[in-house]
Amino acid sequence: MTTLMSPEQCRAENVAWFVRQFATYVRSEIAGLKEADMADTAIVGLALKDQQNLEAALRIGKSLDDIRRNVASTFLRCVQDGLEGWARQQGEDWELVVTWPGGNWTERPDKKWLPLLLRKKAWSALVGAVIQAEQNGPWEVSIGIFGPTQDTWSEPKSVRQNRQFYGEQNNFIG
Repeated sequence: MTTLMSPEQCRAENVAWFVRQFATYVRSEIAGLKEADMADTAIVGLALKDQQNLEAALRIGKSLDDIRRNVASTFLRCVQDGLEGWARQQGEDWELVVTWPGGNWTERPDKKWLPLLLRKKAWSALVGAVIQAEQNGPWEVSIGIFGPTQDTWSEPKSVRQNRQFYGEQNNFIG
């Protein structure tokens, strides 16, 4: 019978990592842990390995919102650049609306209702193909007629919270 070395006995980091992963795999087969639990266990084990790793993990934890915002901004910038390129290829009839009175979703991904709106310039306000924000990122792509009527836009502010992000409109769906 072969005896496995503990991670503490392994000098080479890649061997220690393999032993940890294998031990986690065995525990998952015996205890029935899910893959996410194994990944979490491996991350926590790595964070607790030494003082430097723990300090780095704590700094990452404190910066989690900034990290999410940076990742989302990078992703949304790629989407925006791709859509802008497509709109340019189609000629002057198309545009990508990215900046609203409430800001630009690519720059402020934590704000809801700042869409990337691909549209024909002749279409009514807020009509087109939309990638829209939710607190945790893009959640919907709507293609076709999408936009407010003048009645819904004129509802009291308490009913229509996101109006502040778009600003005044002068073109509505009838």
